[in-house]
Amino acid sequence: MAEPKITKELLQKAMACETPEEFIELAKAEGFTVTKEEAEAFLAQTQDVELDSVDLQAAAGGCTKDCGGVRCWCSNIEPDCWER
Repeated sequence: MAEPKITKELLQKAMACETPEEFIELAKAEGFTVTKEEAEAFLAQTQDVELDSVDLQAAAGGCTKDCGGVRCWCSNIEPDCWER
């Protein structure tokens, strides 16, 4: 069985969860095991947070790096930087 991956869409769904139970069900449906404490911690950290596209991509498996003093986003597939 393939290891589950965090995608942009999954992260958006996770951030839309309103209860730890809802988060746990989503995680389970996607192949992850999450404790109630982990779900509560995630929800507490993401409450009232909206990620921009750069932060969302980085959280979903991209990376951010310093491109001459500018924070930018890159991916493992496309190593070029895009200014934030």
